Amino acid sequence: MKHYLTRKKCYKFFLSFFFILYIFVLLYLLFFASEFSRDHISMMNGNYLETLRQQWNSATNLHPFKTIHTMIQIYHNPYYSNMIAHTNLYGNIIIFMPFSFFLPQLFPSMKKAAHFLPFMLFLIILVEILQLFTFSGSMDIDDVILNYFGVLISFYICKKVFV
Repeated sequence: MKHYLTRKKCYKFFLSFFFILYIFVLLYLLFFASEFSRDHISMMNGNYLETLRQQWNSATNLHPFKTIHTMIQIYHNPYYSNMIAHTNLYGNIIIFMPFSFFLPQLFPSMKKAAHFLPFMLFLIILVEILQLFTFSGSMDIDDVILNYFGVLISFYICKKVFV
């Protein structure tokens, strides 16, 4: 029994370590990665409210499937790199998937879809809003749709595998 508790504590420790590592990578990708144009607007230049207005007008999409449709068009257009569409579509599906593994393992109440799925929807929407107010990306309803789709898929896969 003592050996089992030691293994369980060790498992929780490593799981927690990798979850924290994932959170740091996620924060970098969502808010700081210049590879995803996270540094194109600085809050320190000029008027914050004016910059926010410009961000709202130029980088906010509240029309469901508009960006997804654009990415599919880019994917099929020989004059554009498919990498843009791949990164946007698949990246948004994959980026939150690890939560489906980590949260139910670390927090038993998150094993229930009724707790996990609303929490993840809230978290994804919060990230989109923070990206708008920090000028670190666009606020896009399609990102919410793709992120949540990925979370749904991975949650039910993990539920079947780790029961």
